[in-house]
Amino acid sequence: MDAIVERRIDPDSKLDIDPVCGMTVYRTQAREHDLAITFAEREYFFCAPGCMKTFLQASKEYAIAGRDMP
Repeated sequence: MDAIVERRIDPDSKLDIDPVCGMTVYRTQAREHDLAITFAEREYFFCAPGCMKTFLQASKEYAIAGRDMP
């Protein structure tokens, strides 16, 4: 599994961090391109379909790793 990247972006920001690759992502663009999902009562944003697929295959591990994130 790829290195798990912590989110360090303000929750009110227009930006977020892809939890798989660490790339900065615009939340609006991710939503427009169906690259945002809600898992365990938290919204995650992705830079590309491949990162979203990787997350979905190991979502519990990513959610557990990010449980202390804002």
